[in-house]
Amino acid sequence: MRRADSLKCLLAVLALAAGPLAEAAGVYKRTDESGRKVYTDKNYADSERITRKYLVNREIPPRDLSPPPAEFVIEIATACVNHRDRVASYRASTELFARDPGGNRVPLSERQRALMIAHAEQEAERLCRPQAADLLWAEFKARVREERGRR
Repeated sequence: MRRADSLKCLLAVLALAAGPLAEAAGVYKRTDESGRKVYTDKNYADSERITRKYLVNREIPPRDLSPPPAEFVIEIATACVNHRDRVASYRASTELFARDPGGNRVPLSERQRALMIAHAEQEAERLCRPQAADLLWAEFKARVREERGRR
């Protein structure tokens, strides 16, 4: 027997042996205390075993690919411009200030100033990226669906 044939034979035997082991491990679905669906390899008393039949017969709701409303697109574009202006303003200033719990104006340290600028840049990047309105709208709808699923 050639070496390639013996290797194929060995791989076939290993695959056949591993099949029942993988099937025995199993995947289970349950709902946790907060109402979220959890998939795990542990079989709890309230778990449902996920089988091939379950996967074939499950219903997957269609994804909503509707575009964001025009008002939302305008809101994101406006926020993008505002955040870019804020970043430019922060960079141009020699000193940045914040309010303490008593409402008094206090200067920020260099480290705090750098963090404030970095945060403003990050937010501007998030709002000004290509298709930002579409991506943020999809995130918003996913959060709404998740909250409805918890109820």
